[in-house]
Amino acid sequence: MKQYISPDESKTFRKKTPQVQQLINTTLYILETFGIPLDTTPRRLERMAIAFLASADVKKTADFKKAKDLNNGYAHKTRDIIIYVNNHFGESISSGSYDDIRRKDLKLLTVAEVILQSSPNSATNDSTRGYSINPTYAELVRDFGSKNWEKKVSEKLKNIEPLSKKLKKEREKLLK
Repeated sequence: MKQYISPDESKTFRKKTPQVQQLINTTLYILETFGIPLDTTPRRLERMAIAFLASADVKKTADFKKAKDLNNGYAHKTRDIIIYVNNHFGESISSGSYDDIRRKDLKLLTVAEVILQSSPNSATNDSTRGYSINPTYAELVRDFGSKNWEKKVSEKLKNIEPLSKKLKKEREKLLK
């Protein structure tokens, strides 16, 4: 499997255990397969991956099989995500960084609807709004590692335009 982040590229990534490093790279592979663009800094990729993992209650690779989603009633508020990643992924993110979680770490995932808001009609700064994996994507996450997984993903998502393609179209329109 491709290595999206290497320990040489990120000081925080380097401090993580090899198991957590592998989990982050596996998560980035899953997100790329879902059509999430990964053309950003190693640290931003790392933060996106761990926010995704917190939103699914995945602490190790084996947990992909039991990833939680909105249908399970599982949703983490941004402050809960900070606590989760600090406790399980060796982070030391300030509790005051909750807005960064929403605006930076979850941004592409929510735009692509891989991550859903527990109360989509709430105000942007509503502290009770949680984030959880879209049940469609959670099913694919739980199936990760099975035979022909990539084929299953493309069949399941065939009617959903990947965010990477949408953004590419937008860039091309702007350049014309």
